[in-house]
Amino acid sequence: MINSGAYSNLTDTIAAVTTPHGRGGTGVVRVCGPKALFIADKVFCLPNNIPPSQCASHTIHFGRVVENGSVIDECLLSIMKAPRTYSGQDTVELSLHGGPMPLKLTLACCIRAGARQAGPGEFTYRAFALGKIDLAQAEAVCDLISAKTEAASKASLRALEGALSEKITAWRNDLISLLMRLETTIDHAGEDFIPITPPQLKAASEALRNGIAMLLQSYAKARHLRCGIRVVICGRPNVGKSSLMNALLERERAIVSNVPGTTRDTIEEHMDICGIEVVITDTAGLRRTSNDAIEAQGFERARKAMGGADVALWVVDGSQPLNSDDNSVGALIRETSLLARTIILVNKNDLPQQINTTPLPAANKIINISCTKASGLDSIGRSIVECVTDAPAGPEIIMVNERHCSALKNADLALSEAENAIAQGATEDLLAFHVREALDYLGEITGATADEEILSKIFSNFCIGK
Repeated sequence: MINSGAYSNLTDTIAAVTTPHGRGGTGVVRVCGPKALFIADKVFCLPNNIPPSQCASHTIHFGRVVENGSVIDECLLSIMKAPRTYSGQDTVELSLHGGPMPLKLTLACCIRAGARQAGPGEFTYRAFALGKIDLAQAEAVCDLISAKTEAASKASLRALEGALSEKITAWRNDLISLLMRLETTIDHAGEDFIPITPPQLKAASEALRNGIAMLLQSYAKARHLRCGIRVVICGRPNVGKSSLMNALLERERAIVSNVPGTTRDTIEEHMDICGIEVVITDTAGLRRTSNDAIEAQGFERARKAMGGADVALWVVDGSQPLNSDDNSVGALIRETSLLARTIILVNKNDLPQQINTTPLPAANKIINISCTKASGLDSIGRSIVECVTDAPAGPEIIMVNERHCSALKNADLALSEAENAIAQGATEDLLAFHVREALDYLGEITGATADEEILSKIFSNFCIGK
């Protein structure tokens, strides 16, 4: 973990490569801090020899990176003077050719000129420390960088723009108002002052807890936007699992054969379904009676994949009656607690049907499909999303992560204890204690009451250069 205390020295000027490692068309070195313009004067030469520090803010200039008379690269210099910058401090960015050496040499040149190497997330930490963004918005930066689908990107951007922060700030303001009235009641007991009544406090607490409950409901959706949905395709041999995998991916990814046990290992691929990343895993045919040692290993890997899945696609062969291997699959689904999130796919509906689906367990949904004719496949994606969320994800989702979820639950518990204290006729001092607790827990989300350990955990997850 980082030592965010070391980051608190905002008088340092920091520098880092902000673009991914490797070769590319362009690469960027960012310099931020009190000496950023001074360093630009030392390492960058304009054709007219005007020092960059004398150029207007938010302008771009063509020139060269030079050290001791030696040209390192031609580049564009962006000048952004405080306070209208990402971090709130003077910032310059050098857009170079994207090979590793121009970037490495330019960064070293900036460090020799007076900067130091930035740590993970240090540019964003400065934006937080200087009040440009709050802690929830800082986390949204990380989410936006990691977003793998359009829906995840939009939800992260809304969080960066303050969708979560505005809600938490409004709740904290309500609690501050309640706390002030409680403390005024304590300080002016017996005076001509109208105190807050227990019913008023209880009503305010209940309203806030209802809001928290609604926000917590978005946690599952946000988690799947952030991390994706893990889907496992399971079933006995030769029911069409690999054909389904290929049909969903719209390309030949898995080997399809009439020979039982063709798929021995798990095959994993990524898809975008309804704006959510789906990690889909094809597994070996499940049958407990095989004496093949390799097939037995495939069975154990399939079991492991099912244990870590959010949704199961259980494929059965509609052109044949159910058999004991199908029953074994159903038993394994129950063992892994997947039944409520299982979609049964009755494959081969283009052939005469012999299956009786009545004995099948009560899964989330049953869909008739044909992988060879590509019929019935359109509804699978939406059914996967609806298995783990009550509706397809959209831009209205407020991104709530595990840390936010924990803080919200703690705030809710503190308010619940306040309501219990009201029912028991507790004094204003005890009620104020519980309200202050809830206030502090909500403050952890935006950073108003976040401690060193919280900051360290958050910013250590950032990449260097952001």
